[in-house]
Amino acid sequence: MTATTKKFFIGCLFALVLMFGVAIVTRTSYYGATTLDQLSESGELDDYLLEQYDDAPDENSISIHNMDDLKAATDCIVKVKVTNDRQLRANSILTKVQVEAVLQTSDDISAGEEIFIYEPASFNQDFQIYEEKVGYQLMKVGEEYIVFLNHLKVIDGYQMSQKEKRTYYPSTSLYSTYRLSELNADVLDSERVYGDGERYAYREIKDMDLLTIHQEELDLYRTLREQVLKW
Repeated sequence: MTATTKKFFIGCLFALVLMFGVAIVTRTSYYGATTLDQLSESGELDDYLLEQYDDAPDENSISIHNMDDLKAATDCIVKVKVTNDRQLRANSILTKVQVEAVLQTSDDISAGEEIFIYEPASFNQDFQIYEEKVGYQLMKVGEEYIVFLNHLKVIDGYQMSQKEKRTYYPSTSLYSTYRLSELNADVLDSERVYGDGERYAYREIKDMDLLTIHQEELDLYRTLREQVLKW
């Protein structure tokens, strides 16, 4: 191999290493934080602006008029405690919770075990936006909740992993999570959610249990919560 050929191969190798290095740095910077805890440490979370990525509740929420309706739309009802293990996903956050009591399910779940919940809310790091499915609010770390959950939906023939078999999503966007401590909820200003008004900053709504612009939705949530807390 001539000196010129050696220099050529060394140059190609250097170019490949540089290319992979740039790709890794670009990938890391693009995705940013991968957990909610990491994102919180940035100190910018409170300034994220609220944006609902759908302008209508899901079909299950619309069909709920009482507790019987909610139970019928649900696969699993459990009392849980929210952990700090929360992975950022596209349009959702995957939250690990500790099961404290099983209230309704045919699944093999026991108190003391851990399950995962895809919460329909997310943080867009590029535009500093808090996006959530109409009505849904992220659960609070360390708090206890009674939650109404459904199994993950998969295509026929798909083999779920053990983790996926223990992963759920809220049965409705509006009426599936009930914090056992004091309720914090109020009707939001529609102009600040959908109109031309100044958007809500995350700091203004982060402690609320429900995000709605409709008084009737809040009234039903309160009624359902009163029944849930009697269990």
